[in-house]
Amino acid sequence: MSVSQKFTRRTRLDAERFAFVPGAKPRISLRVALVYPNDYRLGMSSLGFQLAWRTVNAHAECTVERFFLDSIGEGSVDSGASLFDFDLIAFSACYEMDETNMLRILEAFGIPRLAGKRAAGRRFPLVVLGGVLVSLNRAPLTPYIDGFIHGDAEVALPPMLDALCYLGPDSHAARLRAINELPGVELTPAARLAAGLDLSDVEALVANFGMSSVVSKCASEEVALFAPPAPPSPRIGDLEDFPGASQILTPHTEFADMALVDLGRGCPHHCTFCWIGHNAPTL
Repeated sequence: MSVSQKFTRRTRLDAERFAFVPGAKPRISLRVALVYPNDYRLGMSSLGFQLAWRTVNAHAECTVERFFLDSIGEGSVDSGASLFDFDLIAFSACYEMDETNMLRILEAFGIPRLAGKRAAGRRFPLVVLGGVLVSLNRAPLTPYIDGFIHGDAEVALPPMLDALCYLGPDSHAARLRAINELPGVELTPAARLAAGLDLSDVEALVANFGMSSVVSKCASEEVALFAPPAPPSPRIGDLEDFPGASQILTPHTEFADMALVDLGRGCPHHCTFCWIGHNAPTL
């Protein structure tokens, strides 16, 4: 048993101290599950994860609860709710080794792994992925995710939340169409197929591989081969406009009871082994 598994959901929640507490929300239009596909002690040590949590919580009509790999048996850390109870599942990930953990989490709550399987039958939550992993290597997750969120959460998430709140509890296809072409949002081929959107760019990629059935490929794991180019990533222009710091302090993290402060993003150096220095804008 790992150290993280010794703590129950209640133990973790009781130890947390919140720097940001949203005000009363008379109307909740969208329930968001923010999922870190690894242990609590790692997820709560991620400033990016905490800033995404704040961004959703700051929305007037959204509520957000947190999920972690080592506590899926207890549901959300905040209330014990099932992942199935939410309208939107938002994964936040940085590492390729966590990709299989996302599938494990979906399966643990009885949610089909393949995006194409979630488009039919009962109403499933939309599944999106944000974080550095989207830019590093999103292709292996293409069959399983409805949409990739490129760019900074502070500017990429609010338009998507607005669109889904305005739409309300509509059909799976309508919800996908509502977020299509928003800044930084990239719907996967299976999601676009479910929404009845144009697939000509994917058809061209399939043809380059000497294959003909784009529909069958979109509904299978092989669609990972046919990820189209990424859309532009919306970025914050000045850190002073979006000051970032830890929103929740807890002793049960790698940075126990420490407040993390966002002093800069990207890197001015260009070490050959590092992705960040060559791809992330420096602030």
